Amino acid sequence: VTAPAAATTGERVTVSWTVNNAGEAATTGNWTDVVYLSLDGTLAGAVQLARVPQGRQVLPGESYTGSVEVTLPELPDGSYRILVVTDRDGQLFEQGREANNALASAPLQLGHPDLTVTAVTVPASAVSAATVGVSWVVANQGTRPAAGTWTDRVFLTQTGVVDAQARLMATVSRGGPLES
Repeated sequence: VTAPAAATTGERVTVSWTVNNAGEAATTGNWTDVVYLSLDGTLAGAVQLARVPQGRQVLPGESYTGSVEVTLPELPDGSYRILVVTDRDGQLFEQGREANNALASAPLQLGHPDLTVTAVTVPASAVSAATVGVSWVVANQGTRPAAGTWTDRVFLTQTGVVDAQARLMATVSRGGPLES
């Protein structure tokens, strides 16, 4: 099972795997390979990512490679494994030898970006309806780079809290990556 060593939640990644027919007969019929994200490489608490139907003939001693693009779910930062279970639904008769139908990848470090405003500069005073300069610094304090685009919004507030009374003063589009 091959997967990236590190990724961000919500990211699309490619997972590939190889299945060997260790039996004495060719496969006949259809079966399903199922891809999971697992904390420990087992099905306990694993999150299903994809179901990949198979219907090919695999002769004894031969193998096939499967591949699928999956979106990683929103989960806490940590070390996970991609787990692939072939013939997950038991559609092929294997004479009681299903114990070798699952394999996990090497660890995948799952992380998140965390965009944080670390500094704001504003004038000490201003006159109503006057244009003022405002600057700010955004840092990524997360465990993974911030990719894609996002919008910074500048609010005017008397309390320092963005609530129903706060006024939106400006929006600025930004683009990543912003390293952590």
